[in-house]
Amino acid sequence: LLLSCAMSKQKADAVKQSFEVTIVSAKGLRDADWFAGTSDPYVWVEVVGQQSTNFRTPTLSNCRDEESVWNYRKDIQLKVGDALKFVVYDEDWGKPDDVLGMYMFDFPALAKGFEGEVRLLDSKGK
Repeated sequence: LLLSCAMSKQKADAVKQSFEVTIVSAKGLRDADWFAGTSDPYVWVEVVGQQSTNFRTPTLSNCRDEESVWNYRKDIQLKVGDALKFVVYDEDWGKPDDVLGMYMFDFPALAKGFEGEVRLLDSKGK
């Protein structure tokens, strides 16, 4: 279960730093819609402790694993000590969305920038 993303620092001042976050794609997502062999994935991005900065990608409806491509870009403001949490969900109607995987970057990792794939943990942290 992999999430492909990129983060790069755009500019900085004494308190906040601007980052460009791009959610590219995901691989190895489970078929959460058991009857159809597909999922309806979206990515929720949370700056831990800062609800106003959270965002999500569009939902990819009835998506097979090889079709999980968003190429979704967002500019965000972070400060030293922030952490960025990515959670991939399967959108469901009439019940809570299923967690397909998650990953968290701490600030030192963000400050270096990142481009590549990360292995997502399941809802139990494994």
